[in-house]
Amino acid sequence: MSKVVDITDRLKFEENPAIEIKGKKYEINADATTMIEVMGEVGDGENISPASISRLCSLIFTPKAQKDIEKLHLKFEDYSTVVECAIDLIAGGNEEELGE
Repeated sequence: MSKVVDITDRLKFEENPAIEIKGKKYEINADATTMIEVMGEVGDGENISPASISRLCSLIFTPKAQKDIEKLHLKFEDYSTVVECAIDLIAGGNEEELGE
């Protein structure tokens, strides 16, 4: 029989990261399937269309977070910033850099 290594304790099944805006946390879907779809949508990162921003938001934020973000009535530039910061976070970005 081949060697088997149990890595269950190294995995974070139930933990999703979140970003915070005005003291409220917005949960992000950080599963691998979502990240693969996000990378496919973003591509090289240049000229992301408004439709892509909307699709990315629906991919990366939980349904509750999406509704709560809609209630903020953000300007498009700010909405894009929220989506970009969330993508950076799930892609392994440094939380301190995101807060700048």
